Amino acid sequence: MNKTIWIFFAFLFVGCAHGAVAPMAPVKPWASEDQEQKRNLMIGRWFGEVSTTDGGKRKWLMDRRNDGSYTSTFILQNGAKKEKQIEIGFWGVDGGIYFTMTRETIEKDQVIPLDTTSVTLYDAYKVLDLTSEFFQYQSLNSNETFSVRKVSDKFKID
Repeated sequence: MNKTIWIFFAFLFVGCAHGAVAPMAPVKPWASEDQEQKRNLMIGRWFGEVSTTDGGKRKWLMDRRNDGSYTSTFILQNGAKKEKQIEIGFWGVDGGIYFTMTRETIEKDQVIPLDTTSVTLYDAYKVLDLTSEFFQYQSLNSNETFSVRKVSDKFKID
């Protein structure tokens, strides 16, 4: 009998340690004013530029729309060689985490759906700094830090 009681308590302890979950609200709470403000600051056109390890330049222009969709144009230039890539997807921000989900790419003016089972199409970033004119964020995967500035809706890169 003594052995049975010890086994019972051992299972109880292991079960509580692995399965204990704190109670939660019955429904998801509304976003705070601060969360809404952060999201609204991110809407619009943002430009970034950085040197690459091979001596080239990488530029990107991201248009984040209020409906949660985005279009990003990337230009990688090294000497005379220039590559352009356009991505379309969804974005969001929650609890200091900014994320993107790439769904399509544009090649030769044709929209091409991507394989959304690929983990490379999903990115998460820690928001480091965000104002109405400047945004800095860090990849949770690579730890690379990106800085962009707000530009006018007419701003273009090529």
